[in-house]
Amino acid sequence: MIIFRCILQTLSVAFLAVIWFAEWRLLTRDLFAIPDHQPVVEHRSAPPFKVAIIGAGAGGSSTAFWLSQAVKRSNHTTAIDIDIYDKLSYIGGRSLVVSLPDVAPYPYHVPVELGAHRFGLHERHLMRAAHEFALPLHRITPLDSNFIWNGRELFALPLSMWNTLRLAYRYELSPSVIQSLIQRATRIASSMCNIYKQNSVIWANTADILHRLNLTELVTSTTSDYLVRAGISTTFVKDFFQYGTANDHATHALQTFFALRSAGAEYRVIGGTNRIFEEFAIRSGASLFLNTEVKSIEYAPDTNNWKVNVSNGTKKYDAVIVAAPLYQTNITIPKHLSCQIPSIPHHEEHITILATRSSSINHQFLNLSSGVGDIQYLAFFPVGEAWSFPFSELSYVREASPGIWIVKITSRSHIATRWLSEAFNGKIDWVHRHTWTVPMMAPPTHLPHFKLAEGFYYLSGFESVISSMEGQVVAAQNVVNILWGDMFNQNVCGGDRKTGAHNINNDDIHPQVSTTGGSPGQVPAPVKQPNNGNAAICERQDCLKAVASTTTPSTTQLAANMSLAEQILSINGHLNNTGLLLECVAKQLVRTAEVLAKLQYLKEDNSSAFPKDPIYEFFETTGQTACGI
Repeated sequence: MIIFRCILQTLSVAFLAVIWFAEWRLLTRDLFAIPDHQPVVEHRSAPPFKVAIIGAGAGGSSTAFWLSQAVKRSNHTTAIDIDIYDKLSYIGGRSLVVSLPDVAPYPYHVPVELGAHRFGLHERHLMRAAHEFALPLHRITPLDSNFIWNGRELFALPLSMWNTLRLAYRYELSPSVIQSLIQRATRIASSMCNIYKQNSVIWANTADILHRLNLTELVTSTTSDYLVRAGISTTFVKDFFQYGTANDHATHALQTFFALRSAGAEYRVIGGTNRIFEEFAIRSGASLFLNTEVKSIEYAPDTNNWKVNVSNGTKKYDAVIVAAPLYQTNITIPKHLSCQIPSIPHHEEHITILATRSSSINHQFLNLSSGVGDIQYLAFFPVGEAWSFPFSELSYVREASPGIWIVKITSRSHIATRWLSEAFNGKIDWVHRHTWTVPMMAPPTHLPHFKLAEGFYYLSGFESVISSMEGQVVAAQNVVNILWGDMFNQNVCGGDRKTGAHNINNDDIHPQVSTTGGSPGQVPAPVKQPNNGNAAICERQDCLKAVASTTTPSTTQLAANMSLAEQILSINGHLNNTGLLLECVAKQLVRTAEVLAKLQYLKEDNSSAFPKDPIYEFFETTGQTACGI
């Protein structure tokens, strides 16, 4: 019995020894696997690439969004931190909304646009963004009571047939002249479509893309000069342009023709078009620093980055993008950069918003005929020395509630409260004033590069070529393409960086008119490109949509041309006297073509429903996130 117990204890000790040895080997295995001379490596992630964007308007907010889209589509793992600075308290720049007070007799806050807010079907990025962000659109329809006042006579639009014939005879507006101008406008619009091509070049400066698209002549010419070269009589140009632009730099022709892209139909976002730019900023994931004024930007050679100095501190960045006009920012930058940015002439534009119980402007106060009925839109085109009107445009925006109208007045100077009271029969309940600083779109003397130094980019130089919300979004995409190309040799769409003139050829710039599938010379319908995952914005579709013809084949072309002519000479947003003059000129051309061709004018459908434009239908059917938006 004793021997059995001893054997059992010996086996127990041996078993415990084996278990202890096994555990010891397991615990020391990693120790034996690592030689004494090999250090343990600590893995750390690369620091993020930091970008500062100065300005939270259309350009700045869309720059942040383009950057975020480039990150999503890139095969690189580098993180990016985006900071947006703006001295104002809101996102949107010159796109701003004010609301009526929520007191009687107003039933609710009624938003009213103070600045830029209109965009057309073929301003692709804005239309795409509104669709992607599910922002409701309202079609801007013309008012029934439109009048033009030249200081002597009051003209109702559309003009009567007698006035149309009289103007056509006086100004020698023959069908051949009109046709020539329409062909020029069509070619210009087609050229500008190339900006939206997925494989379009990255432009180092604006002069480069203008040259590639054969648009240099338009930027270097005033609209008046361009029209004279196009065959419009000097008498017509003098009567409609000389006096209207006497105190202003004449607008260059490209800014004028840019309005062709809307093809007559314009829209705004319900609640404020600035909602698009708010969405851009929010969806980019950027950090917002509103009410923060940037004092200076300087290069730090010791750390090879840029320092952005604000009132409460300094922050360093790998890249800085200035997306606000430098003359409005008061930001100090190194002299070798500021000398590359040309001075842009600008002027003040006063916006007066009021709520009135008067359904029309006071006829007697303005020495107008009492027999013309209610006047809810009045544009002032001074002729000769008739400069007595204090405004350039007066428009009844909408009826906020029964018997309460919202009126917007655009002027070059402050309008006195007494004048407003007399003009609206003493029935004013509320007034709001705002002053903008806007560029004078004269032919520029110098066009800056987008990249002024390594890591420093200036976006707002493009505004001297096309001053519009869409133009800023286009320029923002180009700047991000440059920056992303510098970092990873890629573009926003995730493809290889494209440079060189070979990406835009003569066929792109001057597309051949269709000789099949319709009348000779008919504008071809937009082409739906196959969906490859990067559809819509980054693919090219022809800007000009074909007019659905209900006329005989012999009149199809002229009918389409008349529809296009409606917008030949209007300026986006009607922001100044020149824009209003151009709109009037365009209307005369359309009416003249109507009479001389003996065709019934193709009137625009005033339905507020969203149009089934081929481009919009393409967005709906693909169901894909477009490369652009």
